This record gives sequence, structure tokens and C-alpha cells, in this order.
Amino acid sequence: MNSDNLNLLMELFLKKIDFISTIANIGMLWWVSSVVFCGTTLAMAWQHKKTIETLPPDLLKWLKRGLTFFFSSIVFFGLFTIFIVYKLYNESQEIFIILNQKETLPPFEYIMVGGGLLIGTTSFIFVTIFWIKQSYQIESNKQIIKDRPIK
Repeated sequence: MNSDNLNLLMELFLKKIDFISTIANIGMLWWVSSVVFCGTTLAMAWQHKKTIETLPPDLLKWLKRGLTFFFSSIVFFGLFTIFIVYKLYNESQEIFIILNQKETLPPFEYIMVGGGLLIGTTSFIFVTIFWIKQSYQIESNKQIIKDRPIK
């Protein structure tokens, strides 16, 4: 292998390492902003549950669908970034093997970033499940109120 190819592979490898750092920063920003927004949304839905129960059925249905889509999209973003970290590790591993054919790339940084993203994604899976259960409870409470006899 000539020195130009070696320098190119080394530069590509360093770019992959920089990219994992960028993904870690994006993951932290994603998690913090999503926690704040999800927490605020769930708190408002909980605080104004009685008002939400009085919404027209079509509006309630769109609210449920919209928030379920929103919470699910946060989960899908987390799964997507975990996939990117896995793919990035495999690509970096191939470059590392070409550069130094005796050893394999230590996966510590990739495991830490991927593991952190997995923990964050799991927390949003729980948020999504909580919202789905809460939205069905709001809908069932609305049905109970509607079926209640007027005194």
C-alpha cells in the first residue's frame, strides 16, 4: 500500500471518529430537548385532562394521533441513530483492519454512544406507551361521561 492510500485511509478513519463525536452531541441535544418537550406535553395533557375529555370526538382523535406520531418519531430517530452508530463502527473496523492488520478497533467509544442512545430511546418508548395508555383512558372517561344519566 502506497503512502497516498495510507494517508487517505487514515484521514477517512479520523473523519469517522469525528462523526461518532458529532452523533454523541446530536444524541445529547435530541435527548434533552425531547425530554423537556415530552414532559411538558404530558404534564399539560394530565393537568387539562378534564378539558381534553370535553373536546369533540374528531378533534380528540387527531390530538391522539398527532401526539402518538410525535412520540413515535422520537423513538424512530433514536433507533435510526443507533443503526448509524453500528454502521459507522463496522466501516471504521474495516478501515482499521486495512491500516493495522494485526488488531481490531476497540469498540469502547461506539458502545458508549450506542448504549447511551439505546437508553435514551428506551425512555421514549416508555413515554410513548404512557401516552397511548393515557389517551385511551381519556377516551374511555369521555365515553363514561357521555353515557352518564343526567340528573
